[in-house]
Amino acid sequence: MATASFEDQLQGLREEIEEARRDLVRVIEGVPADAFGLAPRGEWSIERILRHVVQSEQLYASVISMLRRKSAEMAPKLPDGFESGAEVVRALAESRRMIVAALDGVTEDEFYEMRQVGLNDESVKSTLENLAMHDHEHASQIEKTVAEVGSA
Repeated sequence: MATASFEDQLQGLREEIEEARRDLVRVIEGVPADAFGLAPRGEWSIERILRHVVQSEQLYASVISMLRRKSAEMAPKLPDGFESGAEVVRALAESRRMIVAALDGVTEDEFYEMRQVGLNDESVKSTLENLAMHDHEHASQIEKTVAEVGSA
């Protein structure tokens, strides 16, 4: 079995993170506006989950830049609280723009090189894989939360 080329793996991961994002946005668009502040007892609210997703993607963009030995772009300040799906989708578009910018011109060596980030060894490749899984994970969490708490 032949191993996919660098270009194929990079393109495949770009498609995977976009598919995961489309799934997350579909879920967000189905959340009633009055449900954003709701949470099952002892769990995060939908608004908090979404804030975490945006902040995490901003961090992933910084990690990709660091792995490539580039200076990271400063993440914009988020509002104190998301009040609508449209507001979240705008913030997600901006954090995704940061990912795309961090990936611009990535070389094959940069894509595969493993470097220590905190306690883990990461590569640009593994960071993109984690990003896709992260969006899927929280899309499922939001669906579960909406099912449990409904709307106010």
